[in-house]
Amino acid sequence: MFNKLLPYILTAALAVFAYMGLQLHNASVNAQVLTNQVDSLTSKLDAKQLEVNTLANAVDQTAFVNRQLLAERQIIANIRAAADAEKAKLRTELAAATSAVSELRKSEDEHVKKWANTLVPGDAVRLLKYATQGGSSNSDGGESDLPDSTGRVVAAIYPNHSF
Repeated sequence: MFNKLLPYILTAALAVFAYMGLQLHNASVNAQVLTNQVDSLTSKLDAKQLEVNTLANAVDQTAFVNRQLLAERQIIANIRAAADAEKAKLRTELAAATSAVSELRKSEDEHVKKWANTLVPGDAVRLLKYATQGGSSNSDGGESDLPDSTGRVVAAIYPNHSF
């Protein structure tokens, strides 16, 4: 009886081994597919990590530039504050000088009062106007070769003059 069952048992064992071989093959293929997916995901992870590193470097660079700009802004604010202080100081000095000139115009001394209220003579204005247009310094010490609008020779101020 055992001899009659032996071919069936062998066939059943062969079928079991074939099924197991098929399962082993499927497991091997699935392992290969999963390995490929892991490799693909690893390469994507590496690319994303590279992108993160690039963005982190960009953030660091931006933060550095931002710190520099803030420092420069502070320097500019300090310069502006100093300029505003200087402007206020100059306005105060101008007001004091204007007040002093006004006091000269109201002076008790008639000679000072007359001098302070006299306009600058036209010849002096022309002298200052044409002072930079003179040629070279002559032996007479102050005349240039350029006539003014009246045809007269204009006096010029040169650096070698002392007053």
